[in-house]
Amino acid sequence: MDEQGIFWCEKCQTKNVLKIKRGFECFQCGSQYSYTENGLKLLGSGARPRGTDRAKVIQVIETESIEGTGLSKDDPVRAVYQYWTFDGKLLAKRGEYD
Repeated sequence: MDEQGIFWCEKCQTKNVLKIKRGFECFQCGSQYSYTENGLKLLGSGARPRGTDRAKVIQVIETESIEGTGLSKDDPVRAVYQYWTFDGKLLAKRGEYD
């Protein structure tokens, strides 16, 4: 436990657990903890669905290309899709074997 009241979350492996009135809770994944003489103890599954916080439609550039030589199982020929901003920043890449 550090002096700011921030603790390590076992479930999502981040330093996000804060003290609240009813005990302790990770603000990243929602895991709940109780305080024992041995430190914090994770309670139950800790998963608490909260839904989508925000969604919007955005424009991106989708490219499709073929990668791989097909000469081995480690390098198959495959279609690869990439998603880019208009500024040229790669946002995501997906392919059949990714």
